[in-house]
Amino acid sequence: MKLLERKNYPLASERLPEIELNTLFAQAVLNLKVEGSIYVNDIGNPETFYVSHPYGMSLLFGTTEDKEFNSRLKDYLLDQSRSRKKREWLQVHPASWNDILCDLVNGRVTDYTEYSEEMEESAILMRVRQCRPSHLIRWERVNFEFRNLPGGDNVEVDRGYRLSQIDPRSYDLISGSVIPANFWKDKETFLSSGIGFILTEDENMVSASFSSFFEGNELELGVETSEPYQGKGFGRFVCAELINYCLRNDLEPVWSCNRMNIGSYCLARSLGFEETLCLPYYELVREAG
Repeated sequence: MKLLERKNYPLASERLPEIELNTLFAQAVLNLKVEGSIYVNDIGNPETFYVSHPYGMSLLFGTTEDKEFNSRLKDYLLDQSRSRKKREWLQVHPASWNDILCDLVNGRVTDYTEYSEEMEESAILMRVRQCRPSHLIRWERVNFEFRNLPGGDNVEVDRGYRLSQIDPRSYDLISGSVIPANFWKDKETFLSSGIGFILTEDENMVSASFSSFFEGNELELGVETSEPYQGKGFGRFVCAELINYCLRNDLEPVWSCNRMNIGSYCLARSLGFEETLCLPYYELVREAG
């Protein structure tokens, strides 16, 4: 696995259109909207690509036959150096990579779908924690397609709340895990190239929805709600505002999530997204549980 220089990123970009799954996070890296990394099998004539986004999402695509690359990939997947500090999730294309990954790690793949119909969620998650230091965890990643924004079930926002477009001041109010700072290179890049809306109460963030990725006419939604306000419909409220912005500006709203993320999955369905594609999604080996 050899690090590709930025000047050669177009070699990877030109291959993305052949991939059917949602690649917006990889495009963000290739278009330098975030500081990521790209590894290839051959610097001069790359045929295999590994695109890594700093939020912990990766995309492996291209030819599957390079033995040297695959050997180094195996070490990386299994974290042989024990250097992985945070979770990383990998998607692959073409589908033949799925069997190759399993062979590379000598079958050390724990597939949660094997337990999902027989075990309670708490038991599945315990099993995952036990396997995480030595196995790839195979989840499912759902891609959605937006159909229409349903009416009704709107949250009543009283006068104590304020809805506004994210600006330099309100950007600094956004905290949590799914926030612009984790998806964009810096504040300035988001404010110049992204879009989002925030609901506040007394200068505190209630909920925010924003473009986690924004490429061409496709805008992928990210949403975060402060803990005291969760479960009250505020996330749906701010997402609907961003979707309406997309519709007014001829943009396509995009949504993807881990199928086990029931909150995100149900929120997407309530906003008019329909599941179109479900693919393997690998959590890489990590020592910490």
